[in-house]
Amino acid sequence: MDIREKLAVDRTILANERTLLAYVRTALGFIITGAAIVKFVTHSYAVVFSCGLILLGVLILILGLSRYFKVHKDIQKFGETSDEILPSSSKPHS
Repeated sequence: MDIREKLAVDRTILANERTLLAYVRTALGFIITGAAIVKFVTHSYAVVFSCGLILLGVLILILGLSRYFKVHKDIQKFGETSDEILPSSSKPHS
């Protein structure tokens, strides 16, 4: 693996983390909106709708986490050979 491939793996890791944060942000938006509707609207349809939004937010969060860990595992499999390109003096110390 040359330096370009190593940098591509690093960019992919960062993109995967950004995608997870987008899933979390979206899920929190649905959950907070559902909670706000429950708090401020007393109509029974609104309560059912808000429970649906909260459930959808939780499902989006679960989907995002499962996608993140699947892609992370795939990246780790690909990047296992990345230690070979760094000279021993520039490897991080454990």
